[in-house]
Amino acid sequence: MTKKIIHFHPNSVYSEYFVKPLIESEEKFGYEVMLVNSLNSKGNQINSNVTRKYIRFDLNLENLLLLPLSFIKVLMLLKKIKPTYIVSHNIRSSLLPLLAGKVYGGSKLIYFNHGISYLGHKGLIRYILKLIEYINCKIADHIISVSHHAKQELLKLTKTKISVIKNGSACGIDLKIFSKKNNPLNDEIKQLKNNNDFLITFIGRPEKRKGFIFVLELWEKFFINEKNIKLILCGTDIDINKYLKTPATNIINMGNTNKIPEILSLSGCLLLPSLHEGLPYSILEAMAMECPVIANNIPSIASQITNKKNGYLIHGHNHEAYFKQINFIKNESNTKIIKKITDNGLIEAKKFDRSKFLISYNKKIKSILDDN
Repeated sequence: MTKKIIHFHPNSVYSEYFVKPLIESEEKFGYEVMLVNSLNSKGNQINSNVTRKYIRFDLNLENLLLLPLSFIKVLMLLKKIKPTYIVSHNIRSSLLPLLAGKVYGGSKLIYFNHGISYLGHKGLIRYILKLIEYINCKIADHIISVSHHAKQELLKLTKTKISVIKNGSACGIDLKIFSKKNNPLNDEIKQLKNNNDFLITFIGRPEKRKGFIFVLELWEKFFINEKNIKLILCGTDIDINKYLKTPATNIINMGNTNKIPEILSLSGCLLLPSLHEGLPYSILEAMAMECPVIANNIPSIASQITNKKNGYLIHGHNHEAYFKQINFIKNESNTKIIKKITDNGLIEAKKFDRSKFLISYNKKIKSILDDN
């Protein structure tokens, strides 16, 4: 009998990046796979041949009143499909599918933790998120964590078995795509940079915890009038001028672009001043494209970057420190130092090769069933 897997992930766009590679790999190993996204992300999907369903299961205010009905819908889906495994992703969107899976009782429940989100909050929100995390871990038969740092945090909450696949991450890095050799620049991307331009790239959602506001503050303080320095924003599909005191002519908002490899290939550096991360893909992607990284010195980032060896770490949101580091990278007299940094970064990125990750992931999925 064919084994079946259902993945639950709230966002259809991010599913393309972090879940679709898992699904395609599972299908190659003979599994029948379905992806369930939250209904309120249906309009944001990218074209895909992955089998999908849409149910409002994400824990947010928009869905709150509909959650009892959503629970019934998920439970009916499980009874119809009879999955061997339920793989639920992210903290808020895992509680309902895991509870429904527990009631159904016929599946192995895997909680795929993409990071410890309560670490980025304080007060009541932190308490609520930590409680949800605890319940997720309590219900799950097995937990997969994206990093060893996140695993150590989860071990404070649970005795459930936790695995980190290979060196961590959600699905590894596709080194065929993120490779300077395999990314010839098209005319659209070439236009981003004139001969003497220095591009600074930020990849992430327009959220405070991602450092988005800090980057704009940094820009207004030091770079807004610079003609040969440009800020490239990726993943921020909003009107940025409402965040700025003065409209900027040297900020290019690429929105939700699929041109990340080419953009990083052109970039002088990547900024990642996040207050909280699980295992940030943008760092690995930049390293693979031989682009130097300047990032906030938090444990999950420091697990990937050794300061002044394969990137640069800065404590906290220090505008002057980021400005100084950008100028150091930009200074042509430091080219040899930066080359050594990016060479070491490339070595780090290769540890997260997707093809090797997916082999280990499918072995782990099989072993979870065998262990029980």
